[in-house]
Amino acid sequence: MKEAMAMLDGNVAFKVTWLYATKGDFKGPCNSEGRALNTHRGGNWCSQPECHCYQLDRAKDDRDIDLREENYPCSESAMFDRSPWRFNSGSYHKGRSKDGPIPMRHAKVGRFAFFTSKNLEMVEDQRIIIAAYEIGAVEWTEEWGYEVSGSKGTQIRVRDLKRAPKFWKFYQNSFGPPAWRSGLFRYVPDEQAEKMYRAVKAASLRS
Repeated sequence: MKEAMAMLDGNVAFKVTWLYATKGDFKGPCNSEGRALNTHRGGNWCSQPECHCYQLDRAKDDRDIDLREENYPCSESAMFDRSPWRFNSGSYHKGRSKDGPIPMRHAKVGRFAFFTSKNLEMVEDQRIIIAAYEIGAVEWTEEWGYEVSGSKGTQIRVRDLKRAPKFWKFYQNSFGPPAWRSGLFRYVPDEQAEKMYRAVKAASLRS
C-alpha cells in the first residue's frame, strides 16, 4: 500500500554508482582504481562487458577517460555535465528483456528527483543524498531510455559529501530495515521527498 501511494506522488530517488574520479569523488568518470572497484563489486552496468570502464580494467589500461575525445562511459559520469541535470531508469542486463529499458511510468513533472549513493566502504544505512532537483520533464530518449530532467533554478548539489543528508533518515521501507534491494530507482512519498529536498538544500548552502 505504501509503495502504491509513493508511485502516485511521483517523486523518484535514483541509486547512482559512486564515482572515484582523479579530481575527487563525482568529479568525472572513475579513474583506474575506481574502475577496479566498481567493475568487480559495484554497479550493474559497470560489470557488463560492454561497459568502457570494464574493458579498460580488464585490459589493465590505467589511463583516465578523456571526455573531450570519448563518450560518457555511464549515466553517472554525465549527470552533472548535461544541462539540465537528468538521470534514467537503466536497462535490463539479463533475461528476455536484456538491453531493453526499464520503465519509469510514475515520475511526475513538478515533483522531486534525488541522486543517492554510497561508496563501497559504506553500509546501506549510510547511503547519502548528493543532489536533488524538481522534475521539469519526464521523457523517453533513444540514447538514455526513460529519463527525468531538472527544472531550471531547482538543481542543488552537496559538494562537501561529509555534510550530505542520509537517505534512510527520511525514507522508510515498508518491509523492514534499510535495504535498497534491486532496481536503480524507487518512488518516494511527498512528505518524505519535501523533507529530503529541504535537507539537501541546507547541506548545499554549507558546502
